[in-house]
Amino acid sequence: MNITDPINTDNMKERAGQAKDTVKERTGQAIGLAKTETARNSAILFSGNLINTLLSMVAVIIISRALGPHDFGVVAIFNTILGTMVGLTELGLSTAAVKLISENLTRDRHHADVIMRVIFFMELASGAVVALIGILFSVQIANALGGPHLLFAVRMGFLAGAVTSAAAFFGPFFAAHKQFVKNALVNFTGGVFKAGSVVLMLALSILSLRHVIIAYTLTPILFFAVAYLFVPRGFHNKGTKQEEKEAVVEIFHYSKWIFLSYVATSIGGNMDTFLISHYKGSAAVGIYTAGQQLVTVMPMIISAISTVILPKLTQLETRAEYEKIVVKLLVGMAAIALVLSPGIIFGQIPIKLIFGNRFLASIGIFKIFLTAYLVALFSNTIAVVLYARSRHKILTYLNYGSLVLSFIAYIILIPRFGAAGAAFTFLVANVIAAIFIIAYSLKVVSEIPA
Repeated sequence: MNITDPINTDNMKERAGQAKDTVKERTGQAIGLAKTETARNSAILFSGNLINTLLSMVAVIIISRALGPHDFGVVAIFNTILGTMVGLTELGLSTAAVKLISENLTRDRHHADVIMRVIFFMELASGAVVALIGILFSVQIANALGGPHLLFAVRMGFLAGAVTSAAAFFGPFFAAHKQFVKNALVNFTGGVFKAGSVVLMLALSILSLRHVIIAYTLTPILFFAVAYLFVPRGFHNKGTKQEEKEAVVEIFHYSKWIFLSYVATSIGGNMDTFLISHYKGSAAVGIYTAGQQLVTVMPMIISAISTVILPKLTQLETRAEYEKIVVKLLVGMAAIALVLSPGIIFGQIPIKLIFGNRFLASIGIFKIFLTAYLVALFSNTIAVVLYARSRHKILTYLNYGSLVLSFIAYIILIPRFGAAGAAFTFLVANVIAAIFIIAYSLKVVSEIPA
């Protein structure tokens, strides 16, 4: 015979009621977050990037199936060179652009325009210099990555990277002026041209590795031309030499640590592809890249939310305001992670459907990358707090520590396990970084005056 303690029963009912209230509270927070201006702007930016990515994905599917892992790997090496160059020439300017322009738009519009102009021409110059160096040493770079068959991809990668470096700054300009619809529409042009050119080549039976790389090189050129027509015209307004000098000092003061951080993340984020190419060849790069492709939506989500939230955070002052927005961000990220997590279990389905049987080895790569990005979803979004509070120096130290440890892990694991070794290293690095970033960001918030 079971005897129930009425006091314990009441306690259980009370706890059940509290749990129910907590669920209602969290649900209300999630719904409230979805209705905020930040969520709407993030949705606009994300939607534009999503459409662009889906169009690019059409091109990837066609190319991977038509060319196979080896040549698809060469295309991936081209894209990695392009991405590395953009990272190295970024100089921390995109984050500086959003913060410094947005906070000056209302109090000193002319100064905001001067900052735009200085940032734009700094990026043009840095992109041209790095592209020239890359092209001059393209033979040596191609040989280090796997052989002369990569020479054309290397050269075109540096050329495309120079244009992409300059064009990449139109996005932060749009964001600083809160012109998110224009930004989404402009981003749309790149995906349309890329997918359209690949479909046309397939229809004309001229789809080849060389033609694909040419089309991919022309895409950022077209994007630059279109974005130039619609971007806020502030960078056309000249300042005095003294004003531009002061702007350079201000930009450098804010972005120097971000620049060092970008160098680490750019090299660290791309050396896996380079090392796989060096140790295992282009076919292994193709397998690795196919696994990555299906999680490209994750950096888009992170970037969209971070881009929209940073201007808002720079205007907050009290701890309560920061705590409120951090809670909303964590609840929102948890909801997104919950929706996307089934992909870890059923990842073999999209790999087989999209890439075919030649890419079955990509299934494990995809699952590892999705797990890593679900972790990064929380840490990278919350890290925006550090940028808003000008406490981002610590991220530079973290990124360089991660770079060194990842490189050591790569040269040990890639020769032995190939692409899977690189993917596992990426996952572990994200977990370690997430633990530190979230803890430190919450500490920074706790130190803000009430």
